[in-house]
Amino acid sequence: MEFEAIIFDLDGTLVDTAPDVWRSANHTLRRMGLREITLEEAQRSIGPGPDNFARIVLPEEQLGRFDEFISLFRQHYADHCLDNTRPFPGVIELLQRLDFIRKAVASNKPRI
Repeated sequence: MEFEAIIFDLDGTLVDTAPDVWRSANHTLRRMGLREITLEEAQRSIGPGPDNFARIVLPEEQLGRFDEFISLFRQHYADHCLDNTRPFPGVIELLQRLDFIRKAVASNKPRI
């Protein structure tokens, strides 16, 4: 079977965004006077998109503050999304070895 292209997911596949998502989530939660989350909780919440991310991170009794969380999180993350985000080990080499095929990146981020 021959393929014309490969489409990669960005977060959690090519790059480890968890540290920056975690820091931005905790910054937001602190500003809202809420309990911070662990890095492991942030890792589990990454992937289903920003709306589901907020629903996972916010305590159930605080879901009414969903829009506030998303707004504050996006403001902070926009300024800090590359502070600690790095490609996973071996990703650069893999992409270089795949230079014979077209590649694309899929992401639910508003911009890459």
